[in-house]
Amino acid sequence: GPIDPNAIAKRALANAARETARRGVPVVSHLAEPSPPATGDAAIVEHVLVSLVANAVDAMKGPGRLDVETRGDAAGAEILVGDSG
Repeated sequence: GPIDPNAIAKRALANAARETARRGVPVVSHLAEPSPPATGDAAIVEHVLVSLVANAVDAMKGPGRLDVETRGDAAGAEILVGDSG
């Protein structure tokens, strides 16, 4: 069914908030407004995104930044995760 990529991204970031704060990792999110239309299984997408965010934070060896972005158009949506550390 329909899913909200922005809501999923926000939940994944909230899940990682304690660890990013503990490590002093700044989080930058660029969420498309309005949230891009998408369909899928929200629970699966959220599980994958939580894992990607956790892996990005774990991979940082020193100063870095976590970036999460949503974007899309009528053809679909993307959730991008990156780190600079």
